[in-house]
Amino acid sequence: MRHQVRFGLGAAAALLVVAGLPVPAHADEVRDDQWMLNALGIEQAHKETRGAGVTIGIVDSGVDATHPDLKGNVEAGQASWEGGKDGLKDTMGHGTAMASILVGHGHGDGGEDGVLGIAPEAKVKSVSIYPSSDPRDDPRGSHDRMVEGIRWLADEGVDVISVSQGGAGSDALEEAVKYAVEEKGIPLVASAGNTAGGPTGDVVVQAPAVYDNVFSATGTTKQGKFWDGSVEGTSPDDVTVAAPAEDVVHAWNDRGYDDNSGTSDSAAIVAGTIALMKAQWPDMSRETIEWRLTETADEKGKDGPDTKYGFGIVNPAEALTAHVDPPDGVSDEEINPEPNPKASASPSPSKDDGALTASDSGAGPVVWIVVAVVAILAAAVVSFILIRRRRQPPAA
Repeated sequence: MRHQVRFGLGAAAALLVVAGLPVPAHADEVRDDQWMLNALGIEQAHKETRGAGVTIGIVDSGVDATHPDLKGNVEAGQASWEGGKDGLKDTMGHGTAMASILVGHGHGDGGEDGVLGIAPEAKVKSVSIYPSSDPRDDPRGSHDRMVEGIRWLADEGVDVISVSQGGAGSDALEEAVKYAVEEKGIPLVASAGNTAGGPTGDVVVQAPAVYDNVFSATGTTKQGKFWDGSVEGTSPDDVTVAAPAEDVVHAWNDRGYDDNSGTSDSAAIVAGTIALMKAQWPDMSRETIEWRLTETADEKGKDGPDTKYGFGIVNPAEALTAHVDPPDGVSDEEINPEPNPKASASPSPSKDDGALTASDSGAGPVVWIVVAVVAILAAAVVSFILIRRRRQPPAA
């Protein structure tokens, strides 16, 4: 799978901004390349709510809370290994990428640059389970830390749990999922798995996605077809919904960006959609959320759920606005409650929101000219350092 690192500002431009000198205007390729926003109707969904008041627990490699597109939207959580900085040290970049899909708010004037997430006014609480850049270094330990992390987030009372990971599973992992989902009533979303991802590639839906009452997400392409890198279920019960997985753009460590393909992205998109639903209806049960989410999905396969798409491709705007027929024995008011008045979408931010800017040091023009010359010369070297390919993080 392709995994290409991008940078929102060129090396020379970044140094010039830090130096306090103007940067030539440029199109923001990051936002332009977020094809999933149009495909999912996110602009329409954000007219209803942008996720304010919701906390999403994320079990991953940690999150870089200093990224301009995430600043202010990341809460310290837990690192199950020494040196993890309460989940705010990202060893791989994968956790930062998933967080940006969930709660990225962009940066710059009006937040129009960088990555826009599904629920840009929600928060993520990070649990870091990888002590190195390669989970194969300690697969058993990472599994145990996932178990601990899910239980810890459940006790913290987060609104949604997003797990863009997967593996063979265990009794301990299944019990942790049951604790979060059944005892605490927290929706938990997990990636189904990638046929070409991870150490060996997956062939069936992975744990925890395969467990009962977990929202299991498979992947789709830009054309809305089943992504051939995604596993499919052995039965329709293995898959809840599908979501974009191909060439998804996200934030990366050290203020960078990348694009990647994987059902990790699909799971984050579904979790972000549920976060919007929890903002719209804070008291809505997990069961009702599942009913609305599946009933409003865009059906792609045969009638009813299937092994590739589940109930269809997730549709955030419809999940928030459609009048859904209730199942037998359930009232219309339970499935279609009045929205939370506080969920109404607030305007996009008009300030810079943490992008790279110069501090007001009061230096004179001669100083700035000297700094500019040094910056330009340094940029020629730095650009060669920055333009490189990172190794693929495993996306379950």
